[in-house]
Order: sequence, then C-alpha cells, then structure tokens
Amino acid sequence: MSDKQSMIAKIAAIAIIILAFGSYVYVNRGSVFAPESQAVGFVPKFRPITYDYNSQAGFYSGGHGYFYFYARNSISYRNSSAEAVWNEAHDLSNPLAFGTGNYLVLSETRGNAVRVYSPEGLMYVKYFENTVLHFQINESGFCTVRLQDGSGYRTIVYGLDGEPIYTRVHATPNVFPMASTVSANGRELAIALLDVNGVGIQTHLLLARILQRPSIADSDGEWGGGYRWDIQIIASLRYNGNNDLLAASDAKITHYRITGDGRSGESATVEFNNYVNGLEYMGDNGLILALGRGIPSLDAVPENTVQFYDESLSLQGSFAVPRAISYLHGNSQGAIVGAGQTYYGFNTRGSLQWQYNAPGELKQLIFLNGTDTVLEVGFTEARILRRERLAGSQNEYPEPPMPTNTESPAEHPETAEPIEPAEPITVPEPAEVIEPEEGLDAD
Repeated sequence: MSDKQSMIAKIAAIAIIILAFGSYVYVNRGSVFAPESQAVGFVPKFRPITYDYNSQAGFYSGGHGYFYFYARNSISYRNSSAEAVWNEAHDLSNPLAFGTGNYLVLSETRGNAVRVYSPEGLMYVKYFENTVLHFQINESGFCTVRLQDGSGYRTIVYGLDGEPIYTRVHATPNVFPMASTVSANGRELAIALLDVNGVGIQTHLLLARILQRPSIADSDGEWGGGYRWDIQIIASLRYNGNNDLLAASDAKITHYRITGDGRSGESATVEFNNYVNGLEYMGDNGLILALGRGIPSLDAVPENTVQFYDESLSLQGSFAVPRAISYLHGNSQGAIVGAGQTYYGFNTRGSLQWQYNAPGELKQLIFLNGTDTVLEVGFTEARILRRERLAGSQNEYPEPPMPTNTESPAEHPETAEPIEPAEPITVPEPAEVIEPEEGLDAD
C-alpha cells in the first residue's frame, strides 16, 4: 500500500469511529438534577450489577426497559429491575458489540466469529476462515458481516435463521468498503466504497436489491444504481423506518428516497458548516449531530452545538452546550450529550429533559425506558437510576446553572466567544449519479 493509500485508510478509520460510533468516556457515581427549581434527581434502584475492573464489560439497550450486559466470556439479558432473563457463556475474550433495536451482535478485534442475540437468547454463531472487519445488525435482525478475503473483501448478509441471503466480493485494487447496511424489510442493501485510484478520493455509494434466496454467490445484475461523492468518505449508512437511506460523510448527510421497484433519488441534503464530532441515530426517530468548530468562510453554528433531525432530515431542534462535547448516546427514546462532567438528556425532538451534574467522568450513561430511567456504568458496577422528586436534604451536589438556549430551527444563536479558526477544507460538489456498469467491483 502506498503512503497515499495508507493515509486515506487512516482518515477513513477515523471517520468511521467518529461518525458511526460516537465517543465513550468513563462512568462514576454522580447526582442527576433536572432543570426545574425543585429538587429533582435520579435515584438508584435495585441492586447494582458488579463486575471485575478488567472484565471488558459493556452495556446496550434499545430503550424499552431491557438491556444486554456483555463481558469477557459471558453475556446476559436483563429486565428493568436488573434481574437476568438469561445468561450465556461465549468464547470472546475482548468482546465488541453492535446493537440495533432488540438485537445485538458480538465479535472482537481481528476476530473470526460473530454471535447474534435476540431477547430470547443466542440466535446463531458464524465462524470464518478470514478476519471479521466490520459487522452490524438492523432492527429486523438482518446481520451484515464484512470479511478480509485475500487482497479483497467479502460482504455477507444473514437472515434471521442465520442463512446467507446475499454475498458480494469486492476485489478492485485500491477500492475499500467503508460502510454497509440493510433495510428493515431485508430487501435493500447499500455499500459505500472508498476509491483512491484517482488524483482525489471518491466514495461510490452502490445500491442493490436482495432477492432473499439462500446464498447468492454471484449478484451481477441486481445492482439498482448508485451515486458518486467526490472528495468525501461516507462513514455511516442507515435505512430508516420507511426503508429510505441516510448516508453521512464528514461534509454532509443525504436522505435518498427508495421506491418499491428499487429506484432511488436524492430527497434532502444537509451540508455541514462545522466539523462533525459525532453522529448517533435515534431509532426511527431521526438522528443527533454533535458539531465542533466552524469551518472558515461558512455560516457555522456555535461550536459545541447539537442538532436534532427527523428521519427525513428536517431540523427539529438545536442546543448549544457550554463546553466541548465528550459523549454522545442515542436510541429510540432520545439522546444524552456529555460535556465535561455535565450531561444533558433530550427527547427525540431535541427538548431538554434534565441535566446531570457528575462528580467525575462517565463511560456510559444510556436510556433504559423513556428519558427518566437511565443506566449508569462504572469501573466495577452499573446502576439503574430513576428520576424522582427529592427532599432538600438529599441534594448532595448543588444543581449547576442551566445554559440558556435561544436557538430555533430557523435561526442560529449568537455567541460572545469567538470560534477558534479551523483548517480549511474543500467543499464538495453535489453527488453525481453513476451507473452500475462503470465496473467498481469484480466478483
């Protein structure tokens, strides 16, 4: 790999981490207070979940009261009282997880297996001769796995029974798969390919129809077309509840309308005038963007602003926090934003519900059921907290002042602090539609 290609691969990896997964910081105990003047806070409920410091513990919840607790060599599914519905052992020593809705996939760094779970327990395990590079699952349980395959890559889509319903090999030199996703109905597949063969980088967004018959080895002729994004890396793809596609790069996010016959068209685009620090989807309720410094010469919003969009990319709300955004969590209930030791809870429309003033850093703070029940994850324990009205004597930590947010979807608030200058970037031209016959892949 040349120096240029190595650099592009590193940029792409950073973009994936930033856009697709958000930021995680450490959990410690804290006191949670609402914006009201009355004493309202989050109270610990039930017995905490304990684990060893080096257990590689992690948690995922779809936001409906139940959650997964996974660690080295074990996983459990728990109810809103933290009681285990089931426990299972596994053979992963350093588990990595991806969850959507009620489903969860486990693998590990440079591993060769994926384990797929539902609320009923283990659905299936897949072992591979090659390394697993990427994996995800959608809200209907369709799992996508990308593997190293010699000098190329292989993308496989699995149905609920664990049988492959689609296989695609990418073997064009200097073209790297960056993201892929399957629609909720399992009929549409989107793959983003980073092409570094030319003078400047390009991303090819290819769309395919899945015929849902067992193990399709040769998918020629099923591609439904695609789009070319110049000087951009698509790092995040997701189909919304209408089976329309959202595609995000570091410069913009675009909504593509997908028709029943597999045709597509650009429906809406939001171009970023700030650097993007994070992106999280809120189920079928849209997404939240965390924006950093403004890009010079563009009409940027204040640094450290979060914006809420519905599934069609209509702006629902915006909120500027007073410090750098260090944590971002989203699910079907809403979003949690961390800035230093202060955390803010929002509903899916971007309305502030509460403020969390923590005495230390946090690793995970996630919604369990609505916006008033959260899971707080620490070094060696995790606790369920519920928002309740407290007596004045229970206020261990004083309530911090709430930041004033005056922004409406139609206009940006002014800021008294100058925005730090940022390195200029090239603003890309609108995406150009490409035809599948241009031959980006070799089966």
